[in-house]
Amino acid sequence: MSNVSIAFQSQDGFVYQIDYRNDLWAGDWQVAQRGVVADGASTTWTDDGSFTGTLSGERFYRVAVIDLVNR
Repeated sequence: MSNVSIAFQSQDGFVYQIDYRNDLWAGDWQVAQRGVVADGASTTWTDDGSFTGTLSGERFYRVAVIDLVNR
């Protein structure tokens, strides 16, 4: 399957972590990418499988603020 891109509302300078899992109701969330720094009100991230493995079927994502960059 091809890459999956997600876009989410963000705040400039906030640092985000993106987690994923392949079943919405079962299993633990796994870290897909940590340290995504927002440069504005919207941020895009692409799951190319390098950290999450091959995408087969459904995949679910969650985004959380984990830090703030001092600019």
